[in-house]
Amino acid sequence: MFDFTDFARKIYDDRNRPVVHEEEPYILPAFYGGELPPREEGNKLKALVVLQNPLFTYTKMQWGPPCATVEEAIRKHREIFFSWLSCNPDLGELFHHILVVKPSTPEEFFRLMYVTDIWKDAKDTDDVNRRKKDREYGRYWRNQLKVEIEAVTLAAEGVIFIGAEALRAGFNFLPRSTRYRDFAFPASGHKEEFKADFENYKREGWKVRQDDGR
Repeated sequence: MFDFTDFARKIYDDRNRPVVHEEEPYILPAFYGGELPPREEGNKLKALVVLQNPLFTYTKMQWGPPCATVEEAIRKHREIFFSWLSCNPDLGELFHHILVVKPSTPEEFFRLMYVTDIWKDAKDTDDVNRRKKDREYGRYWRNQLKVEIEAVTLAAEGVIFIGAEALRAGFNFLPRSTRYRDFAFPASGHKEEFKADFENYKREGWKVRQDDGR
């Protein structure tokens, strides 16, 4: 069974990881993940959610004292992501719709959702656009995303891609017949597009990955 903490630890400790930031060691890369339910119980996560890059500025403001362990860092990243949702009501509404219930704690939220980024160590979109030109950088983080999608998809009811970059990076890793949906990221200039995607999702439900790449 996929162990998210071990997955994060290997990347934090990987000296061959491209472009290691001079930040407090655990701020970047950012790891949220989720608590995969035991297979024998038949339960599933509500969704695997793929975004482009971490909320670095918000994360750094909220970080506080340095973390001593990977477990502590994951817990803190989850707390920060959960608090950030209250600042982004569009995504908050989407997640609430998927979950049906509204989790009151990060622990409850991440027992129902698995959340990840493609570019886990990028500070912002400009940083992504600059560094993904490096083939080794792009290959490294796409490979990590592939590991997550292959490990988590069967444990989730569907896969949600937030932003065109997330869809491009992750779609081809989906097994055939996987349920998925893609949305614009609700940033300035794309809010109406996101709302249209959300309305379509509420009306149509999940899409299904076909053999022909659709």
